[in-house]
Amino acid sequence: MSVESLLYARLAATAGVTALFGAAPRIYPAKVPQGAALPHGRFVRVATERPKTFTASPGLSSAEFQVDIWATTSAGAKAGADAVRQALDYWIDRTAGVHGALVDGENADFEEDREEDRCMLMVTVHTQGIDA
Repeated sequence: MSVESLLYARLAATAGVTALFGAAPRIYPAKVPQGAALPHGRFVRVATERPKTFTASPGLSSAEFQVDIWATTSAGAKAGADAVRQALDYWIDRTAGVHGALVDGENADFEEDREEDRCMLMVTVHTQGIDA
């Protein structure tokens, strides 16, 4: 299973996220479908680090994601970002290979071209033994 699949499954299993984004959360990998209802979001992997030694790869990786949440109001975007942060910050699931996730930063703005408020989270997911 990929890190992206695990991240989406975590969001879909979190009550605070599904309360705001629907039972099949409107938080999409990479691209938001045209016409998606608000609030909605997306997550995009922006970097992957794979530590190595001179003798072998330990199978560890750290995938960094940008998670964008859009809503019609800044309060709506912040509420969505808060739900995502609560789902992902300090997330550990060793049986799935997730050794820990951290929300490293947040930002908010108004996107004039979309006429929507946006909150952005930077999330790092540390894994072992999964397709990163």
